[in-house]
Amino acid sequence: MPSTPRSSGAFLTPQRLGWIVLATLVAVAFFIVALSEDVYHDTSPAHLAARLFGDTGSRFGRPFGISLHILVRKCYSVVAFAIVGWTAQRALPPSSKPALRMTILVALYSAAIEYGQWLEGSTEGLRWNAVDVACGALGGFLAIRAGRLVRRPLG
Repeated sequence: MPSTPRSSGAFLTPQRLGWIVLATLVAVAFFIVALSEDVYHDTSPAHLAARLFGDTGSRFGRPFGISLHILVRKCYSVVAFAIVGWTAQRALPPSSKPALRMTILVALYSAAIEYGQWLEGSTEGLRWNAVDVACGALGGFLAIRAGRLVRRPLG
């Protein structure tokens, strides 16, 4: 019986193997960082918003009380999730819906981090867990958008 040719994405090339290794290392490193209390404190000083924006800038969005340091942390978490998604996209075979796939995969990755943090004793609460998972989903989506921009020819 003759074999049917497979798409080039189904084969494990040395380049794809390299992306798999890199994506795994990136995902593991960010996971470890996300669970580290020391990293949290080093990247989130107690008065970051006050240092950056003055005493009156330490709170944003009243009455919700979202501090600017939390807003900054959520922004760079989206960037970290986009990096995870960008490397994972290159490690995975082609998809007909890459944005949907990466949005879901990185949201699940973010949920796994939330679970790990809960196991470590986090008392953040379900509302903030949901916000963090949404940041993961946004990062996964942006990874695909960024990948498309990188591949576009200039001019």
